[in-house]
Amino acid sequence: MEKKSEGTPAIVLLVLIQGVLASGVVEVQPSINPAVVGDTVTLSLSPPTSLKSGSWAVGDSLILTWLGDQQAVFPSHSGRASVNVLTGALTLSSVTLVDSGVYVVQSNDPQLKANNSITVLEPISNVTVRADQTKLMEFNSSAVVACSVSSGSSPSFLWLNNSSEVTASERVQLTDGNSTLTVVNVTRYDQGPFRCCVFNPVSNSTSDSVNFTISYGPDNMALIVNGQNTTSFLIGSNLTMLCSVQSNPPAQLQWAFRGEPLNTTDHVCSQKIYASENPLPVGSNVTLFSQADVTTGAWMFDNDIIVIIFPGNIVIANTWMPISNVTLRANATNLVEFNDTAVLMCSVSNGSSLSYMWLKGSSVVTAGGGVQFSGGGATLTIARVTRYDEGPFRCNVSNGVSQEISLPVYLNISYGPSNTTMMIMPMKHTYRTGSNITLSCSAESNPPAMIQWTFGGVSLNLFGPQLHLQSVTESDSGKYKCQLYNTVTYRFSSASTMIRIMEPIAAAVVNHTGGPAILHEPFTLHCEVTGSVDYIQWWRNGQLISADNTTVFDMGNKTLTLNPVQYTDGGDYQCKAFNAVSNMTSSPYKVEVNYGPDMPTIMGPTVAKTGHSVTLNCSASSYPTSLFKWYFNDSLVANTSEYATPPLTTDMSGMYICMAYNHITGQNSSAYKILTVFDPIKDVQVETSMNPAIEGYSYMLKCNVTGPAKHIYWMKNGEPLHADNRTVFYMDNKTVSFNPLKRNDTGDYQCMAINPVENMTSPAYMLLVNYGPEKTTVTGSNVASVAEGALPTMRYRTQFSENQGYPETPIMFQPSFAQTGQHAVFNRCAMSMLPTSSAGDGPDMPTIKGPNVAKTGHSITLSCSASSYPTSLFKWYFNDSLVANTSEYATPPLTTDMSGMYICMAYNHITGQNSSAYKMLTVFDPIKDVQVETSMNPAIEGYSYMLKCNVTGPAEHVYWMKNGEPLHADNRTVFYMDNKTVSFNPLERNDTGDYQCMAINPVENVTSPAYMLLVNFGPDTPIIHGPSFAEMGHYAVFSCSAMSVPSSHFSWWFNGSLVSNTSVFTTGLLSLNMSGEYTCMAHNYVTRKNSTNSMMLTVIKAIESVMVKNNTVPINSENFTLICEVIGPYTSIHWMMNNMYMNTSTDNPLKSYYTENNKLHFTPVTLHSDGTYWCIATNQAGSHESPKYKLLVNYGPLNVSISGPDSAKVGLTVSLKCSANSRPDCDFHWFYNNQPSAVKYGSVITLSASKELEGNYTCKARNPVTNITMYKTKAFTLTGHASALPFSSQTGLIFMVLFALSFSELFH
Repeated sequence: MEKKSEGTPAIVLLVLIQGVLASGVVEVQPSINPAVVGDTVTLSLSPPTSLKSGSWAVGDSLILTWLGDQQAVFPSHSGRASVNVLTGALTLSSVTLVDSGVYVVQSNDPQLKANNSITVLEPISNVTVRADQTKLMEFNSSAVVACSVSSGSSPSFLWLNNSSEVTASERVQLTDGNSTLTVVNVTRYDQGPFRCCVFNPVSNSTSDSVNFTISYGPDNMALIVNGQNTTSFLIGSNLTMLCSVQSNPPAQLQWAFRGEPLNTTDHVCSQKIYASENPLPVGSNVTLFSQADVTTGAWMFDNDIIVIIFPGNIVIANTWMPISNVTLRANATNLVEFNDTAVLMCSVSNGSSLSYMWLKGSSVVTAGGGVQFSGGGATLTIARVTRYDEGPFRCNVSNGVSQEISLPVYLNISYGPSNTTMMIMPMKHTYRTGSNITLSCSAESNPPAMIQWTFGGVSLNLFGPQLHLQSVTESDSGKYKCQLYNTVTYRFSSASTMIRIMEPIAAAVVNHTGGPAILHEPFTLHCEVTGSVDYIQWWRNGQLISADNTTVFDMGNKTLTLNPVQYTDGGDYQCKAFNAVSNMTSSPYKVEVNYGPDMPTIMGPTVAKTGHSVTLNCSASSYPTSLFKWYFNDSLVANTSEYATPPLTTDMSGMYICMAYNHITGQNSSAYKILTVFDPIKDVQVETSMNPAIEGYSYMLKCNVTGPAKHIYWMKNGEPLHADNRTVFYMDNKTVSFNPLKRNDTGDYQCMAINPVENMTSPAYMLLVNYGPEKTTVTGSNVASVAEGALPTMRYRTQFSENQGYPETPIMFQPSFAQTGQHAVFNRCAMSMLPTSSAGDGPDMPTIKGPNVAKTGHSITLSCSASSYPTSLFKWYFNDSLVANTSEYATPPLTTDMSGMYICMAYNHITGQNSSAYKMLTVFDPIKDVQVETSMNPAIEGYSYMLKCNVTGPAEHVYWMKNGEPLHADNRTVFYMDNKTVSFNPLERNDTGDYQCMAINPVENVTSPAYMLLVNFGPDTPIIHGPSFAEMGHYAVFSCSAMSVPSSHFSWWFNGSLVSNTSVFTTGLLSLNMSGEYTCMAHNYVTRKNSTNSMMLTVIKAIESVMVKNNTVPINSENFTLICEVIGPYTSIHWMMNNMYMNTSTDNPLKSYYTENNKLHFTPVTLHSDGTYWCIATNQAGSHESPKYKLLVNYGPLNVSISGPDSAKVGLTVSLKCSANSRPDCDFHWFYNNQPSAVKYGSVITLSASKELEGNYTCKARNPVTNITMYKTKAFTLTGHASALPFSSQTGLIFMVLFALSFSELFH
């Protein structure tokens, strides 16, 4: 028989005997299953297969892998697992309970995957029973016995009373998995001994026995006179009366005569009885005797008198006659469970004073629970028999003299089907397509039930206990049901199971929709899986990804959203898809985090000279590399990161904006640099409008600059000129005032004009302070004359004139003595710097024009002029050497040894006089290079640090800048060594920046390239993200970060041991001993500093499973309880219904449910309670949800109705259908005209309209779960039928009898 489906057909075979089908697929076969703790188990492949490589795993945990003859065993199974590298057989030694599970072998050479499960059990040992009390009162007390074992897994419990199995009944309850036996309202027959037998598939053990002392009575009292039952005696007779009673402990007896108590204690005593043999075989003779002499007394057996002894006579009770021919008879032996009553009657041919004891098997039958005795115990009635009442029953009749047991009687009790079970081989949660599956259905039923199979509610038209599915496809998934029917009990039963068949996963691919991964924006990856998938894991760079506040899984983990994206999210992403039959990992998908641009950095000068070009470089941190644009005055000037200006003009000063644009992120960022363009300084001259310069008067010099100048400095004789109480600078240093002028102010004055692009020094201006004359001394022959070349050259006069304005008294040079015949010469020398001005004189003091400073390699021109008539002749001298015979002297290219005094001598060949002047020229080497350097590396926060301005060439001044701004001294920042060194003490992280130094000398200034000072610091105290609690068998992920330059190296430590060298640490599968302090250490290899922080992780026992269960059937308007069964410790339980939290507070009295510990009680459950329920068990590590539980409340039947015609013509076929609103569907029985036996089973009755079938049809609808029964009657009549044929009374009677005998056959 085939069940058609799309794709490969699944062939369904009906097999009535157990068989094995060879599937051609390699299977895993354990050497022992189940195994005992400590055993060695070998998992072999069948048929044997040669594997060159492969792996074994249990669940998701790898045990070992092998390649060729090399094998690697994972730590979890180190020392206990090994593989036969030729056959792939796995051997596990010293197995433990946790080794139970599904073992999977995989190989790629050849392609192979197979699995099987093994169960490891602990043997049962030390079975003990404990009774809460052993002394009990009949009918008032309950016996409770608990059975326990010291060790053993998956135990099953069986109770024995003596040698008979104890089964549950109205008085006998088995709870706690049958480990607790409770006998309610004990009777005297419940004394025991009771024993507990515990077993599992690998062992069994039985406890010691426990006995109960049950107090009962007094009851069944009897009074015998002279051993007879008669009460009439002759006057004068001697009477011996014996009273008997059943009681434990023995009852206290009191005699009374005519209501008055009698004192008989003196005449009553008890004797100790001895037996000649005890115990003894059945059929033996025994003598009972007392050591005391008894003259009056009685022998009794079970409170019945056997012999009466009185003086002179012994009387044997005439009721004590041997028993013979005990017969047991049942009123019926073919009975139906719960429907019929068994009546067993016991009789004897001979015997008196009979006592009856009923036996079922070897157990004594006691009254109660539907068992009744009547007829003095001779009749046993069992109401509503059960399958356990089959017997054999025997009747034991005794009277103290003899006993006899009847032959056994067996009852044939039809029952079931019940306890229907379905077994699936192989047992799996989900099956791979192509598998072969066998379903077996069984039930307790007598006679054996008929079994029919359905799929998806449709009959397969297949009968028998087994259903075979071959080469299944996904279309074979669904609900398989076996329906059982007992042809005697007319009862139905069924069992069903969901078979889930799944294709293995064919492909897993990671892709994404939308834009690329952009920093600080959401980004979603999708795992596209070809095939059914149960769950999905995500991995980055080989590390399992866990959800956190920026990593979100959705759509059953099919999507991974990074919100927002962080720098660290870049890497290779893979998704691993699992279903019940396979798993597959995608190829890596590379995620590049696009970011930026950050604020650009612009490199280039801030000042420039007109006519020059400058280059500005722009860079920005960005992925991918940004595109750049340059703007000036809102106009685009360049589309590159580097912008070279055209020759500059002053109107090109302003803001130059660099905009960086990332075409992926769509973001831009801008920075600017202010460029100031300066005209060059064309000329600098020292001038004055005040002449002459006379001592004692004020005097001013002015620095006349052609071109822009920001600063002006003054020098005298090549040295800086400083302000004092006479020397004052004003008009931005352009003017220097001397007030009053002193003769020592005489000298060569220069001014230096500086702007940001250059500096220029004026030629020397010779300030000659005129003063004197002072007191005159006249000498004779000592005539002072100024030789040619003297400096300065003056001519002195002997006359003195008041109106000349000479301030000093002349000094006279005159002889004190003179010889006759000789001349005497008088000279007056007035101390005055005013040159003579006689017409035709000359030359006056020359004037020299030209620079005071010059750069090596350059040439300068010095011009000399002097007031003279006729025009003077000129000569130039340097180092006493004649260098020129002209008024203008152009030097050759200068060298530093050409610094010195250049003398110009003017000579008037008419007057024969000469006059000289000089100019001091200083030749400077150019500043060839300026660099910021340091001999201290690295720069570390908290330590001192120095930067040095290394200048190649002469520099008179050094200035420092940071990030283009002047750097000023403070309490940490100190300049020394003429500003050539700057010291930071201590260094701070905010000292990071671009440093430049500017070197200045009188001929130029040069600024160094920027030196990037990167201050290394940290690590600061690390920040740890991770869980405080985690479950056994799970992973915990910790991440660590710390502020540090450069970035720190991270390591993780647990209990003093290094466990990881990465910033993100993922633990192995957690166990309780992995609780403790996890320490992250951040190490900066530059600062050589460590910083640590710790986090406490508490590993708690895992919630292994959460299931919703129930112990009773939900029936409308009855109380019902759902139990949240949690394996593992938990702190709280929440209940969900239809995706909503259930309000379990007690403040609403109208609610029909409440919670108690792990139970949800419905008081009562109603149709409104239908829905999908699940419970959430929470511990400190998180929440666990149970699978969904579909609650369908059973109800009804309600609204029973019969559809079909009320009447029909003779011969027409009529169908009546009975329906009822009910869950589950009702069992229907049809009755005709109130007859006691049903004429049809099922919802539809079909008949052929005839006179004999006319009447009332009653439908009985019974819900097999709620046990509620409802009836509905419909009258059926004939229309247009002929009148009844006349029958004689005798003929009619015969016909009715025949009709009654054959009525039921009319409906079949």
